[in-house]
Amino acid sequence: MTAAGGFRRGFPASNLVDSDPDSAWAAAGPGKTADLEVDLGKRVRIDRILLQEPIRYGQRISRFSIQARAAGEWETVATGTTIGYKRLLRVQEVEADRVRILHSGRHQHPRPQPPGAVQGLPG
Repeated sequence: MTAAGGFRRGFPASNLVDSDPDSAWAAAGPGKTADLEVDLGKRVRIDRILLQEPIRYGQRISRFSIQARAAGEWETVATGTTIGYKRLLRVQEVEADRVRILHSGRHQHPRPQPPGAVQGLPG
């Protein structure tokens, strides 16, 4: 997982994959890039994306888009406004090897939690 734009001291991108539910990543500051890219390790079918924020810090993300890399090309699969505690988005099924979350509207230092890419949930 990589994060563009650096991080706020004490909140590195490595916190997103440390298995500690109380840790988080935070962007370097207002006006800084706050984008995350996840290497899935192989091509995976995705039809849902799970996003979360550690709400104890308040709602920090006000606008985002999600892109998936399929056959070497990036395509936008979802856009949205707030995330809040937890948001599950249905997307057109895509087979991708990478996913990135672009935070285009944010309040202060965004602190997203690890995203999830899933396929085949009922409903």
